[in-house]
Amino acid sequence: MLLLATTAIAQDDDEEEKLPEPQDIELRTEDRVILHARFYPGTKGKNSVPIIMAHGWAGKGEEFYDLAAKVQKFLGHAVIVPDLRAHGKSEYAEDPKDPNGTVKLDRNKMNKQDILNIGLDIRACKKYLMTQNNAGELNIEQLCIVAADVSCIPALEWAVYDWTRPVLPTIKLGRDIKAMVLLTPVSEYKGLRVDQALKHAYVRGGMSMMFLAGSELPSAHSDAKRLHARFERFHPTLPEDPVERRKKQDLFFVSIPTKLQGTKLLTYQPGNNDPNPVALIGQFITVRLSNRSATFKWDD
Repeated sequence: MLLLATTAIAQDDDEEEKLPEPQDIELRTEDRVILHARFYPGTKGKNSVPIIMAHGWAGKGEEFYDLAAKVQKFLGHAVIVPDLRAHGKSEYAEDPKDPNGTVKLDRNKMNKQDILNIGLDIRACKKYLMTQNNAGELNIEQLCIVAADVSCIPALEWAVYDWTRPVLPTIKLGRDIKAMVLLTPVSEYKGLRVDQALKHAYVRGGMSMMFLAGSELPSAHSDAKRLHARFERFHPTLPEDPVERRKKQDLFFVSIPTKLQGTKLLTYQPGNNDPNPVALIGQFITVRLSNRSATFKWDD
């Protein structure tokens, strides 16, 4: 079952409303990295779910372009896909010694803190989405992140940052991310771990999460499964009744019968009875975000 296709209202090609074209944009992070990103505008206004898609290590944003286009076309949601720092077209930062110059970033020289600073890339993407929210083009209260392999660590740590922003009477600073999709997440990389995420009450036990991993590469699958288990202990035990279970389940682990991992899972061609990663992501976004718009109300 391809949920993304079946959720759309069938229309003749001649009658189908033309989708907004994706926009290539340039963002600046707080530490002056120059990010290239592609933005797919939503088509549902304040009912458009905003999604940030963060590719894996040594990858590129274009690995998400097909998924982003399907999410926009069949679900009507808004997606921003950056090339993360030192990846793809995001190769440069502003030179702190020369206001008119740039320095080239070297991925191979990135240390623990440099990798954690991918969270600043996510923050820059959210800042852009906030302008779209205030224009009534999406609902930032339903923010979702889709991340792959190493990027899952800074994405989870950024979620902690988002949920620890101060609450002010007139300005909303955070608490926007409500769901994450993790494609073959790693539990450790160059000394980085998800320790802070597992200490934060909402991130570890209140946020909707979906884990996906290819089962035919045992080491990667086992690592992702172990990480899922560490979050699972903070989520409530589900009722046995299948109807009630579907209503309350907010943590998922899906094994895909393939050696493919990370963003490559999105290219998996399932058999008749195999799980379809693209359809499952669409269903997750629909059930855990779109269908809960009354809970996550739009605000300026």
